[in-house]
Amino acid sequence: MILTGYGSTLYHCTVGADFLTFLFEVKNLAVTSITGYRSLLTTTLREVAGTELSGNLHSTKLLASFSIERPRDRYPFFLWDLALALYRLQRGPYEPLQSASMKYLSGKVSFLVALATAKGRSELRAFS
Repeated sequence: MILTGYGSTLYHCTVGADFLTFLFEVKNLAVTSITGYRSLLTTTLREVAGTELSGNLHSTKLLASFSIERPRDRYPFFLWDLALALYRLQRGPYEPLQSASMKYLSGKVSFLVALATAKGRSELRAFS
């Protein structure tokens, strides 16, 4: 059912705000992810009901309050030292390869493959 008029705009914005609040409080999504959901909702509501959610002052203030309540991570750097990790992989129990157990060898290979195939800092931070 497509609603028209001022009341329907208010209704869609309320439902959208409830959904964004659900994503923040229950799903614990990051504010940047919720902003993406708002963009998706905006596109859908614009096509279906002619309602604009992204230009709505209430949704903008809602996202601002999310940012205040759960600010972005302030530590963009790794909590571990790559040079130290690589140095330790050159020592026992990982080296020499002939005497290393399969357990340590598998861990070393897994770490090096993950390190080589990581596409960015965010994938490397997963090791922290």
